[in-house]
Amino acid sequence: MDGELKTVRILLLHDLADVAEQYINVLRNSGLATRGQLIESFEDFESHIENKTWDLVLVKQGITEYSPQRVTDAIKSFAKDIPVIVLLESLDPDYAYQCLGHGVKDAVLDSEEDYLVLVVRRELDNLSVRRARRALNLALLESEKRCNQLIKTSRDAVAYVAAGMHVYANTRYLGFFGYDSFEELEGVPILDLVAVNQQSEMKTFLKQYSIGLGSESSVSTLIKMPDDTETKVTMNFSQATYDGEICTQLLIRLDDDDTQLQEQLQRISHQDILTGLYNRQYIMDILRDSISESQVEGQNSAFLYLKIQRYSIMQTELGISNCDLVVNDSASQLQELIPTGSVLGHFSDDVFAVILKSTDKARTQAFIEKMNAFFADYLAEVQGRTVPVDFTIGVVLLNDSTDNPQNVIMQAQSMADEAEKNDKQNYAFYVPQKKPMNIGDVDKQISAQLQNAIESGMFKVLFQPIISLRAQNQPFYEVFLRMLSDTGEEVSPTRFIEEAASQKVAEKIDRWVVVQSIKALAREYGEGRPTRLIINITPQTLLDDSFVPWLGMALKASRLPHDALVFQISENEAYRYLKEAKSTCNALSELHCKVSISRFGGMANAFGLFRHVHADYIKIDGSYTKDLAGNGEKALMELVEQAHAVGKMTIATFVEEVKVLSSLYGLGVHYIQGYYLQPPSETMEYDFSGDDDEEEVIMY
Repeated sequence: MDGELKTVRILLLHDLADVAEQYINVLRNSGLATRGQLIESFEDFESHIENKTWDLVLVKQGITEYSPQRVTDAIKSFAKDIPVIVLLESLDPDYAYQCLGHGVKDAVLDSEEDYLVLVVRRELDNLSVRRARRALNLALLESEKRCNQLIKTSRDAVAYVAAGMHVYANTRYLGFFGYDSFEELEGVPILDLVAVNQQSEMKTFLKQYSIGLGSESSVSTLIKMPDDTETKVTMNFSQATYDGEICTQLLIRLDDDDTQLQEQLQRISHQDILTGLYNRQYIMDILRDSISESQVEGQNSAFLYLKIQRYSIMQTELGISNCDLVVNDSASQLQELIPTGSVLGHFSDDVFAVILKSTDKARTQAFIEKMNAFFADYLAEVQGRTVPVDFTIGVVLLNDSTDNPQNVIMQAQSMADEAEKNDKQNYAFYVPQKKPMNIGDVDKQISAQLQNAIESGMFKVLFQPIISLRAQNQPFYEVFLRMLSDTGEEVSPTRFIEEAASQKVAEKIDRWVVVQSIKALAREYGEGRPTRLIINITPQTLLDDSFVPWLGMALKASRLPHDALVFQISENEAYRYLKEAKSTCNALSELHCKVSISRFGGMANAFGLFRHVHADYIKIDGSYTKDLAGNGEKALMELVEQAHAVGKMTIATFVEEVKVLSSLYGLGVHYIQGYYLQPPSETMEYDFSGDDDEEEVIMY
């Protein structure tokens, strides 16, 4: 989903809790990070609407208390923008038509789960666009406010003109022409301020400028001063808005010796010191203008991200100063190659940026091929040595669907990274990812890879540390499974585990992971490092009555402490297979193994799970940690307090930046896990002895 919301918050108006949870499961399984809340009464619904932010409301047909009209009227009464989708028990066009008339976004058969996912994604996309538009409007108002304040206090003479008449002038402008207040100037034409012998030329200039025929936006002329003398000035014109009306901004500067100096300083501010090309800031400005031209005028462009290959190796062999010579030499060659009207800049140490104007994919590709042909024979000379220069290139075509410069840069960087892995072609064009049209489609390639991996043992396990915030330094890791493709690349379980379940081999894979984990633990204990491991198991293992007896035999043979293994299932799978989860988790507890529930807190009645299923740890859903950057601390605090009240150890995931650590410590979370600490790796070599020092840091 383009612009996908980080966490989708859904209000469920339904009379059956288990069915309501099923909808949450469907959306989560489709890739949406979903958090649901089941409503108990209409007063409860109004309270939630008024006091919290929600992204969607799902309403079951036929519940009198929650009629579509009453629901939409309540949302409107609080001036909230929340799309409503009605879940139909049977196809009823008349009822669906009535719902749409009351402001419901769509009515979907409750049995059509795939279609529901598509409708939800569509409405979330629309909601995201509306929120972005509101944010931009606020930003625009704030920007206009700041600009007006700057103009008001500017040392330059500035005025706004509409239809040749003044509609605003700052204090400097009024004083320049001898007016005490704007009321004296209001409605005075520009031409009345110009010397009589210059008025004809000024009139011609203004006419051409107003209809877009003139190539210049400034003009030098003589103006009448308050003492009846005439002074030569430069008038700069630009399009603007004032009080919501389109007009022209007029900036007046005296023609003096400083003008040339100002222009020179402006050029220097746009220049990269090393190469003499445009610098990063100027490229960003031009990129922003190019996106605007594509959206407003339909003039398509292309952004090219050129990264010098093997630059780090080059630095090691040649040294930084000599690498600067290579970069400078390459810049000179690129200047000769780029088409007229295009923009070339030095973006960072080993990266150049090119903006090709008025182009398409075919012409962009032709330029890249021409550039490749040149650099294939080119050798830079550095202190008697010759150095080949090659690029990997990421390309983003700019059109009326391009949104902002930051996204373009990220897309181009990712395409350059893709091109770096390609042995046949050194460039890649960005193509927006298509959404899956049917969540039940099977990836045939993954299926073939899975069979091959099972037969040839092409699996491996990775370990990611879990760090205590409470001064416990026993090594603790989560085990992750990866499948190797035919080319040796890692394939995440999210791409193959569903296919493994359909082929009824998931439980075999689970047992393979358990065996590898026990072997790894035995090595750690053998070297004097008592370690704990969290191992994820699939629903197919929950359904396998022979798993726990088999595990008992394996642990007995290994002579490891049974509580060194923590078996983990996700919250939605525990609910879906509640009977089997209860049986398996109780059996694991009797075996003295530990149990963890992952992605916890995403469902409406999360803590109700513990009435049936035993668990020692809860791994909090990653959306809570991500929301700490916004206003999500209260929700996480409530969840942690409830977890501690029922005696559960808490693990916060998705810790990807240092600023969330102090919040998590203050909230009382027991453990943290995430890429900020360490990504999954093939060895268990994290230094847990430094945890105490880390705690000292994050407390302050």
